[in-house]
Amino acid sequence: MKSKYIGIDGCPYGWCVAIYDQKFDIELHSDIQSVIEKYSDVELILIDIPIGLTSRSFERTLDKKVRGLLKPHKHFSVFTPPCREALNALDYDDAKTINKEITGKKISKQSYNISNKIKEADSVISSNKQLIPILKESHPELCFKYLNNGVPLQSSKKDKEGQIDRLNILRKHIPEISVVIESALRSTKRKDVKKDDMIDAACLMVCALLSDNKVDFIGEQIDDEGIPVTMAVPRT
Repeated sequence: MKSKYIGIDGCPYGWCVAIYDQKFDIELHSDIQSVIEKYSDVELILIDIPIGLTSRSFERTLDKKVRGLLKPHKHFSVFTPPCREALNALDYDDAKTINKEITGKKISKQSYNISNKIKEADSVISSNKQLIPILKESHPELCFKYLNNGVPLQSSKKDKEGQIDRLNILRKHIPEISVVIESALRSTKRKDVKKDDMIDAACLMVCALLSDNKVDFIGEQIDDEGIPVTMAVPRT
């Protein structure tokens, strides 16, 4: 078996990183580049952030497709990201204006609120194209659907019941998951990272762990920077 697999989810600190390197662990990193430098021999990194963006000459359609796969309960968890040009906006109003001018559509506040993280991921992969086969987009709710025999979870990841549902699914692949997460919670602050961030990162790590002939990629587009617009999901 190959050795290193990583799942990354955004959190207030920066990024919550779940690592499998013969054992499961959780770390906090302030930026994506530090993860790549520390785990330079990683096989696959799955990250819950859009990779491959709409621009003046390209329209990303992946988000609409994924929302369709998550209806009727979890489609709202998929935001359409700002176009690449809007990532340099001065503020939300400026971003809405730029996005409207280029795409014909405004952007949601939720999407704008993660625009700095989208810009960071876009910058990392645009300036380091050899990461394209290694750093891939995924989405925890979509992964949980396929890890749950194709049935989307209805419970909320913020609630205790929903977290128990998700941990029970992940425990089939990582038996020690609850112990590791509880340890990580004790060593971190809730203003930096929450339990659901850790669970989401672990979910993506599990999907990466299954990557040998057990992962599919949804979407076949390539944006105008040459970056594939695809989303990794566990194969059912």
